Amino acid sequence: MLKEDAALARAPLAPAVKLALPRGGTGRAVAVTYNRIGGLIEKAAAATDVPVAAALALWQVESGGASFTPGAAILRFEAHVFFRTWAKNEKRQTTYDLHFRHGGRAGVAGKPWQNHACRRRPSDPFRPFHGDQAKEYKALALGIDLSDEETAYRCASIGGPQLMMSGFAALGYASARAMFRAFQASERAHVLGLMDFCLAHDLARALRAGDWRAAAKGYNGAGNVEIYAPRLKAAHDAAAALGL
Repeated sequence: MLKEDAALARAPLAPAVKLALPRGGTGRAVAVTYNRIGGLIEKAAAATDVPVAAALALWQVESGGASFTPGAAILRFEAHVFFRTWAKNEKRQTTYDLHFRHGGRAGVAGKPWQNHACRRRPSDPFRPFHGDQAKEYKALALGIDLSDEETAYRCASIGGPQLMMSGFAALGYASARAMFRAFQASERAHVLGLMDFCLAHDLARALRAGDWRAAAKGYNGAGNVEIYAPRLKAAHDAAAALGL
């Protein structure tokens, strides 16, 4: 497990030689990411036999190129996962319906992972919370108040690679809470978490082969292959064009 590798724990995040930034487009976004964390990505990729361009593509597609702020890691609270995890009896389902919405339930259109909304008070209107990090953290806080920290953390993804905290054990953490704290403290945890996830879910083979459909399915599920496979290929091609 890369998280436990002493050499990777000491390796610089940034590469020794930074890339010149293209004028714009995906190539520039990938270069900016590489110049920030490419040193560690290269070492972790070598340890897993995953091409650097493929690892960067995964990161770029999931993070959208967003940078890291300690204590404010990128977060996405999945309302439908919270329902599936926590609302296992009628009383909790009633409480859930007072505070959260997701597609396919309570007359809400769409798939379960779509049209998420929440409200703290039953008298308030439901409002979407994805796409705004302040609102995501408020949705997480509401989930914690309804259940507990560990349960709510397991229903959210975190970091540049947007890893579900329910997978904490496969990434070497004792709990989702421990993973949350590590990802809030350092972007190093994000990079090593991404590569450990690839190892735990046998994604290295697909990434080495450039099988973007298999990579998209393994990372984001069968329902999102048509969306994510082209994005992964485009990000990989941009990285490869930079010589990575």
